[in-house]
Amino acid sequence: MPTSCATKLSARTQYTTPSGRRKTFQSAPTLWQQFKTPFQNSSTATPHSPLPTPHSPPRWLWHGVLALVVVGSLISLFSSARADAWWNKDLSYENPRVAREIGAAPSPIVISDIGDDYTNTGDMISLSYLLNKDIPFVMVNDNVGWVKTEQFHNLIQGRTAFTYRPTKNLRQALEQSYGTMQHLPPERFWRLRQN
Repeated sequence: MPTSCATKLSARTQYTTPSGRRKTFQSAPTLWQQFKTPFQNSSTATPHSPLPTPHSPPRWLWHGVLALVVVGSLISLFSSARADAWWNKDLSYENPRVAREIGAAPSPIVISDIGDDYTNTGDMISLSYLLNKDIPFVMVNDNVGWVKTEQFHNLIQGRTAFTYRPTKNLRQALEQSYGTMQHLPPERFWRLRQN
């Protein structure tokens, strides 16, 4: 008749064969025995405690990584808050620089149109917040021939006229009327030369 005795990790089963020989078989450890064994000497471990992983990074390393992320976020926050424009302001990035140039000129006027990429209306609104309220903006519609008229000439007479991000047609019409324009440092920003 088979008898069984339990050991720490396995159970041994003994039985006698019909020829009278005794045989012992060792069965594989049960799942409970596999997880119970590492915690038998621990007073706080439970069968449901996770097994320690041998190659997990120490806790202080993760605390350091978290601290670096927080410090990096704060540095980015303070530097972007103090900047006139930030890298993600693609179209209006140069507006603070343009506003300083326009604001330093005597009696300025700004001339523009819808623009080649149809974003000048938003740029002009953004630029107007950076300038004094008394600086006029002239938005030319599709009729760029208007800049060749006496009415336009009277409008800019005695003023420092700037054009910011004009279309190719507006720039050509202004150059035909007033000659070559002076290109200023930010891209697509000109001053009209008046006689």
